[in-house]
Amino acid sequence: MTPISVLVVDDSVVVRRLVSDVLSGDPDIEVVGAASNGKIALAKIPLLNPDIITLDVEMPVMDGLETIKQLRKDYPDLPVIMFSTLTERGAAATFEALERGANDYVTKPANVGSVTASMDAVRAQLIPKIKSWGARKVTPAMAPARTAPPLSVPATRKAAVAAILRDAAGGAELLFIRRAEHPKDPWSGHMGLPGGRVDPDDASPFAAALRETLEEIGLDLSSAARPVGRLSEVRTHLPLGAPPHSVVPFVFALAEAPPLTPNHEVQEALWVPLSFLDDRRNRSSFTWVRAALPLPTPCYRYEGRVIWGLTLRIVEELLALPR
Repeated sequence: MTPISVLVVDDSVVVRRLVSDVLSGDPDIEVVGAASNGKIALAKIPLLNPDIITLDVEMPVMDGLETIKQLRKDYPDLPVIMFSTLTERGAAATFEALERGANDYVTKPANVGSVTASMDAVRAQLIPKIKSWGARKVTPAMAPARTAPPLSVPATRKAAVAAILRDAAGGAELLFIRRAEHPKDPWSGHMGLPGGRVDPDDASPFAAALRETLEEIGLDLSSAARPVGRLSEVRTHLPLGAPPHSVVPFVFALAEAPPLTPNHEVQEALWVPLSFLDDRRNRSSFTWVRAALPLPTPCYRYEGRVIWGLTLRIVEELLALPR
């Protein structure tokens, strides 16, 4: 197996060395280079051809935000993991980086007491994410046939949703909404996750997920939640020409759950325990009629509500992640 190649970008020589040493200790990862700012990193990418970049936020010459903006123009599919400080300013910058197209983030260790503890913290957070994103790279031998269209959908033909988790007395729970009946909504009356179409004014699908969640249920994820990462983009398979063509799911964790205020687009919002979704005995099926053809479809039935289709596919990927 070819190691996952990583370019480490940070203005601190200490951090570059620490991250490089931690990553080099894993046989599945190879650090192919390092850079002290975004300008140097952009110059090195065509020479080193990394699979993944770890990117600091605050750097001289070209900071992480400007770098991610340029990266998404030049290398739209190159995974980028932000490596930022756990401060109010650092959190705000991380949100902005995710809005601009960063794939994930890890917080820098702080007040851990020793170099060994710092390395352990970086190892625990960063390596699993590098392997997760690195596993998605496609080698020439694995490339799909040309008859299978790639998942390259214009942003304005995408939707974005928020998979929002909270800790409750009985364990972790996932937030669902039931959409109000509307003739122009392809998911009218269905159970789903907060979110909606990416508008032309949205900076990215991530920005659309934040905006739609605030509009639909009154929850400001930018201040109330921690972004965990992005799941796989999912095709919608709506009728030809009908947008959205794909949905981009983002995962968030709430420190505490504020009151929700559903708008006219949402009939109800409810929390479903992950333990319920984890238990395969709770899986069921229902018959979906498409073009007069009855199709048995897998689902969950939770207190009379049916969770199925695209939402079920997103939930299944979320449940498969290590916790």
